[in-house]
Amino acid sequence: MNLEQIKDEVAKEICPFCDNWAEYFTTYDKSVVQRTMEEVCKRYATECVKASLEKAANEADVECENPQAYPELQRYIVDKSSITDSKNIILL
Repeated sequence: MNLEQIKDEVAKEICPFCDNWAEYFTTYDKSVVQRTMEEVCKRYATECVKASLEKAANEADVECENPQAYPELQRYIVDKSSITDSKNIILL
């Protein structure tokens, strides 16, 4: 979900007769819209973190320490830098 979709979703939740963020923005006072932007920012940040964590999980360098062992005894090592790499950060 991108920022515009999140804004529209929040606007519709707060104001059922508003079809989108632009309509909400012109309907309410600036102070109300400002408080609503806080919710939009929280949701946007949450979506970015979810997408970034998913990408980091997919990009992680994982190595099996003892591949000859039975599957239940195998131990995996994850290269931490492959997860924390800035290329994994996604801004929607």
